[in-house]
Amino acid sequence: MIIAGPRNNDYTMLPVSTVSRKENLDVLYDIEIDPQSYPKLNLNSASYVRAHKQTTVHKGSLVREISDMKTEYVELYVLILEKLESFNQEVMNEAL
Repeated sequence: MIIAGPRNNDYTMLPVSTVSRKENLDVLYDIEIDPQSYPKLNLNSASYVRAHKQTTVHKGSLVREISDMKTEYVELYVLILEKLESFNQEVMNEAL
């Protein structure tokens, strides 16, 4: 899920994963997406946006847009950004 960019040809994103081992889920920062509840996201199975695993990818690694969550599901998009902000604030508090 792209959340920012491009900046110097890089995009900031959050991974979306099926998370096969449920014990690896973070109860605070993994947001479940049920494909039946969000059909316009074109997911084949229940997936999780991992708000605590922000990363950067080069634009050359992007193949195609699957969906526009920001437009199609505003409430879900805002919830994910709130979780990201909460995680980043937690990291900053621990760093200080």
